[in-house]
Amino acid sequence: MPSVLLAQRYTSRAATVGFDWEDAEGTMKKIEEERVELAEAIAEGDRDHIEEEYGDLMFAVVNHGRKLGLDSEKALKRCADKFKARFDEMENIDPAFVEGGRSLDELEALWQKAKKNLRGNPK
Repeated sequence: MPSVLLAQRYTSRAATVGFDWEDAEGTMKKIEEERVELAEAIAEGDRDHIEEEYGDLMFAVVNHGRKLGLDSEKALKRCADKFKARFDEMENIDPAFVEGGRSLDELEALWQKAKKNLRGNPK
């Protein structure tokens, strides 16, 4: 089972016995707490600790989605598909960009153009 779906199911199960935040504001505070802990782990440079805190942050985000009544697996898939469509559109606009050598500013401008091109045709 995908990890995102697993996390959503675990938090749903916990909620059935009352182990849950009262509202989505509580889950947003937890996301911020986990973001800070991840930043601290990154500053320490301990890869294992970074991975642990990164997982905690992802888990908190999935729990927030559940609290909002969203399917996190579906939301992430939708986001990944949108990213792919935009990246593919960047290549349609400028096939040579995949060879590298563009500045981040140039790539961002290309990304924005791809977004604009796809705006009426979301994927």
